[in-house]
Amino acid sequence: MSLSYQEKSIWGSLLATLIIYGRYYASGAHSGLIGTVIALIIVEIVCQTVIAVAHRPEPKDERDRLIAARAYRVAYLILVTGVLTILCVSEAIRPTANTLFLALVVADVGKSITRLYYYRRGV
Repeated sequence: MSLSYQEKSIWGSLLATLIIYGRYYASGAHSGLIGTVIALIIVEIVCQTVIAVAHRPEPKDERDRLIAARAYRVAYLILVTGVLTILCVSEAIRPTANTLFLALVVADVGKSITRLYYYRRGV
């Protein structure tokens, strides 16, 4: 089964996000947030360039827009749930900013997984 350009692009972004932020949080979130974000930007640029050169981008159609809309809805629900949970259980000592940022990362991963699911399953 061949992957479309959009699916390859999503896989590239998902893997980059999991690797870069996985390393950031595995280090105890002490490796520097700005450096982590810059590293992700660089990896994304390289990854998306390689994918674009190897597989010509296809124009987005109604199916692509519907999949993106559903994925953003899932990501938003994950984000809201994460933020509300953190605000409810957060202690003054806990680094809330890093925890809230983690909710953003998990929401983005949820969006990518949802998009991949709908590309494979169909809408």
